[in-house]
Amino acid sequence: MRNKLYLDPIGGIAGDMFSAAFLDAGLIELSELQTAVASFDASIQLIHEKSMQSHILGSKLRVITAQGEESASVFEHHEHHHHDEHHEHHHHEVDEEVHHEHYPFSHIKERLLASSLSEPVRQLVLAIFTTLATAEAKLHNKSLDDIAFHEVGRDDAIADIIAAATCVCAISNHTDIYCGPIPIGQGEIKFSHGIFPIPAPATAELLKGIPIIAGKGHYEMTTPTGAAIIRNICKAFVNEMPTMQIKNIGYGHGNIQPQHFPNSLRLFYGQNKNEQQTLDLDFDEVIELTCNVDDQPGNLLAPCLDRFLTAGAIDVFYSVYQGKKGRQGQQWVILAPPENEQTLAIMMLKELGTIGLRVNRCTRYKLYREAVTYQVDGDICKAKKVFGENIYRVYPETDDVIRFSEKWHLSLSDTWNKLNLIIQSHEEVGR
Repeated sequence: MRNKLYLDPIGGIAGDMFSAAFLDAGLIELSELQTAVASFDASIQLIHEKSMQSHILGSKLRVITAQGEESASVFEHHEHHHHDEHHEHHHHEVDEEVHHEHYPFSHIKERLLASSLSEPVRQLVLAIFTTLATAEAKLHNKSLDDIAFHEVGRDDAIADIIAAATCVCAISNHTDIYCGPIPIGQGEIKFSHGIFPIPAPATAELLKGIPIIAGKGHYEMTTPTGAAIIRNICKAFVNEMPTMQIKNIGYGHGNIQPQHFPNSLRLFYGQNKNEQQTLDLDFDEVIELTCNVDDQPGNLLAPCLDRFLTAGAIDVFYSVYQGKKGRQGQQWVILAPPENEQTLAIMMLKELGTIGLRVNRCTRYKLYREAVTYQVDGDICKAKKVFGENIYRVYPETDDVIRFSEKWHLSLSDTWNKLNLIIQSHEEVGR
């Protein structure tokens, strides 16, 4: 059974805030994060502190390197703002010196590959850095091999990403992560390429396709690091908190202290509502999009089935009904992951000619399933095994039923029955 984790980015998202929220919720221990970071560089130290934001107790995570640098998330997330809530100027003047150290992406990859990080953590860290590098490459019209980072390439930023990846890998086998709309902040930031309006170009590129809002803060509320992390870990970005029974809550605090809201990343961790601990079933959340069509020729509607599936639908079906004025119509139903709702809704309006549609959110209970193969008549038959709650069934795959039907010169129904009898009496030979 899978749990749910919902990120509520009240004050935005940065690498240090992400891991701090996990620590505050009790989902991971500081020692686990320290071990992971030390496997990359033993000189880096992590410090977990309790702090207050808007009178709410939460956690902060500080990163100390051999050079004594504070977390790069502080550098990029909390000092590059234009104005705080009092509208005091905080970034350096235009003619002041800006950090220009360069950290080649290729060098960071080499260091990560040479480290003793666990393989799941290493792969996620590499994926996050590749996401960052891809955004930079597009912005600067360079290849990935030519990309050199500034702020996000420092050891403290790498440690932030390693800590975040360690948090995710600790729960990924049994938890789906969701995130609300991302606040980007207001004002300007000064960084290695000059002064830009918020969001920074890299942050904007990384947040393409993700729901964003302006946010209340007059500072950079979501950093490139934070944007790259959530882009790689979230199952879906949602406008409202998914249904769950909450078990843990955590607050990951930033450094700025706004007057009217907490500079925090809030985390909710829990289980599906009405889920029973002893229920031996898989489940997920899906959306159901439904519409009625009564004025489109059938030969134009038939190809839409494949188009919807290609666009991310889980299943598509329709039924014929008798509508108003005696007109015969079709009711179309599409099941899809929540993140594909808008894409498929627009497609239904365009392709089916309907004026409107309905959306329902559903919990879907499912038997567990596995793909298995069986030795049949000197050949391999693919099958699907489903099980859970003392239910156990095995079905031959339809394509193989058709193939064996032609091989045996039997009807499809007779072939189905024969394959089922053979499968029930044979051991599977592979998966």
